[in-house]
Amino acid sequence: KGRATSPNGANACDVFHLRLKKDRFLGMIRLYYIQRLVNMGFLSSLKDLLVPDLSFFPEKAVILDLETTGLSAPVDDIIEVAIIKTTFFRSGNDEYYSRLVLPTINYSNALDNHFLRESAEYTVPTEITKLTGITSQELRVKGIPTPQMLREVEIFIGDLPIIAHNAKFDMRFLRNKAMQNGIKDYLKKNEVICTLEMAKRALPYEKSYKLADLSGGKQKHRALSDCKLTKRLYEKCMIIL
Repeated sequence: KGRATSPNGANACDVFHLRLKKDRFLGMIRLYYIQRLVNMGFLSSLKDLLVPDLSFFPEKAVILDLETTGLSAPVDDIIEVAIIKTTFFRSGNDEYYSRLVLPTINYSNALDNHFLRESAEYTVPTEITKLTGITSQELRVKGIPTPQMLREVEIFIGDLPIIAHNAKFDMRFLRNKAMQNGIKDYLKKNEVICTLEMAKRALPYEKSYKLADLSGGKQKHRALSDCKLTKRLYEKCMIIL
């Protein structure tokens, strides 16, 4: 049998060994300069390069995601909310909150009567049903009223930091619905962390900053599954930053 060759005619085994020697040589050069940085005091040890410093990030937080009927917080509605309460890089300790929401206004506390509607007649826009799979009938049967959701979310989150992808969008919706229901200063004391902004710093050369593209998963446009992708992205950014 003939010997395997590369496209330029060189023996494949010889090419492999040349590449291996080159990789080893470059590796030795890298180690040499890293050790010089240690000796000069720029690094306390090689561990500084191998183990990321996560002390700047909250150890425990909540991951939040909403599904809405559009992009305008004053006009459109929250129809699903999910939250994961987690301690990062520890498996088996997550707590979950996931509810469908039937858009409603607290009639006694509403700030603007323009938003009052009969919840029994609420209809999810067709394009949103196609995107999320959430139907009007499903909300009427399983959805909880908006004021109830707002109270439950506030209790579940407590004083923990809130992490979301494009966090301004989610927080704008929550706070707007709170105002419509007469709730002031909703979640104002919580630190808010945006994975979209983190990703732009940690991964500056990405072509797309969509959640699915950054996290390496499939975005299903359902709140809980998107929370899980956001958590994955956040932990990825923690290590890089």
